[in-house]
Amino acid sequence: FEKGLTIKGNMSAAATRVELASWIAQLLPLTAKSGTLNAYTDLKHLDPKTREAISKVASNEIMVGHPEKKTFDPFEYVTRAALAVALEKVLSVQGKLP
Repeated sequence: FEKGLTIKGNMSAAATRVELASWIAQLLPLTAKSGTLNAYTDLKHLDPKTREAISKVASNEIMVGHPEKKTFDPFEYVTRAALAVALEKVLSVQGKLP
């Protein structure tokens, strides 16, 4: 990746969904679609940069949260399954999967 990745904090701590979304948004040239965040009721308290990162990954369906609950659950910990799905979608967006 040409942009590089900035990770702050305790590297041995579990990652949250908002952290993963921010990392992916740093690494990929994603575009956010207008109105994407309207689907979520739990993001209003986040800063604009973080909301933009979530909008980018949600717009590109890399991470979509829980649409049935209308939540992204930004501070929920990322499970291995969720990480695997996100990585598969990142590779797909990059055209690295058959």
